[in-house]
Amino acid sequence: GKRFCLSRAPEIIGIDFKKVYDSMQNHICILFCISHQTREIVHWNVTYNPNKQWLENQLKELSSDGITKTIIRDNDVVFDSVNFGNYDLIDKPIPSHSPNHNAITERFIKTFTDEALVYFANPGLKTVRWICKEFITYYNNYRPHQRIGIVTIPTFKKQLQGKKPNSKNKTIHSGPLQEKHFLDGH
Repeated sequence: GKRFCLSRAPEIIGIDFKKVYDSMQNHICILFCISHQTREIVHWNVTYNPNKQWLENQLKELSSDGITKTIIRDNDVVFDSVNFGNYDLIDKPIPSHSPNHNAITERFIKTFTDEALVYFANPGLKTVRWICKEFITYYNNYRPHQRIGIVTIPTFKKQLQGKKPNSKNKTIHSGPLQEKHFLDGH
């Protein structure tokens, strides 16, 4: 229940794929891994072929810090092909047709689609990789997040460590607005 999730929040990572079509109508698959506690995208990658070997490499990277994590994921066939325990990850698949059980990840994918992908028609693999890099830099470092107190992820992490956040980054309304460009010029 809710008590379990709150008490284990630092260890919970939601993962899911976003599929994008290129100009030849091939699927480009983007894997997103998001921390439930901080809302940070902790890992991502892009491929045309999300097979077992590719996913195992992603899980190896995700678990490289040595911290055991609980993975919340849907029942995509490629997820079922790997043993999460081999990477010190606890596998928690959600029930079929229940995206609300992985709501944080699903919400990020909607935000990514609405705020980043909407400007690009049928991008290729290189462009999708660039879009992800730019947007995740913005999302992880500059975008205030409602669920963590309308602060940026770096500010929230300082709060978790008991450090006093820089006052200009404390909320979306304090300090002068600064212009920062993302996803332009490509």
